[in-house]
Amino acid sequence: MLCVGRNKLAGHRPRVNDRQGDLLTPADSPVRWYALSDSKVWRTPEWFLELVRQLGVIGLDPCSNPDSLVHALVEYMLERGENGLAHSWRGHGLVFVNPPYGRDEIEPFLLKAWREFHAITDGDQCILLVPANTDTAWFQRYCSTASALCFYGKTRDPRSRSRIQFLPPVGKEVDPKDNTSTVANLVVYWGAQVELFRATFSPYGWVP
Repeated sequence: MLCVGRNKLAGHRPRVNDRQGDLLTPADSPVRWYALSDSKVWRTPEWFLELVRQLGVIGLDPCSNPDSLVHALVEYMLERGENGLAHSWRGHGLVFVNPPYGRDEIEPFLLKAWREFHAITDGDQCILLVPANTDTAWFQRYCSTASALCFYGKTRDPRSRSRIQFLPPVGKEVDPKDNTSTVANLVVYWGAQVELFRATFSPYGWVP
């Protein structure tokens, strides 16, 4: 897992008013996009959540589902008519986000995280688990402002592989190759505990 601090990224402030490319703008509705999503539910494995919890108790999961293993103090679920993009993510301490991976579904969550956490000065933190699509506009403009990034890779931990194997809904049997991410994984972090973040995730890859 390649861990990159903010100062090592050639990033710049996202042009959220720019309608070129595939970026959202303030006039667009991430809430509407998420509410209309019919993405399959793939759950984050417990071993990965154990790493996230090293940074603190997970206070909010805005992308939860009835079978989630995150067990955040506050959970928003579409199944209950709750839309995580329609509520503030601040004031919950550590926020963990594993968003839907549809083509138009990842960016609304990165935009939400950037808006709420890129200039934080308190103890709030946000971790997102997204595809490592470094050639996308959302990576260049939002992820480049993060406090730290980790590109997941091969590790010595027998529970992990070169790509994270997500868990299917409870009661659904799937071929292991069908629940493994088809692209590399990226962990995006906004918060003040950069050194703890690096120490926690660096055993899972290369730290430059």
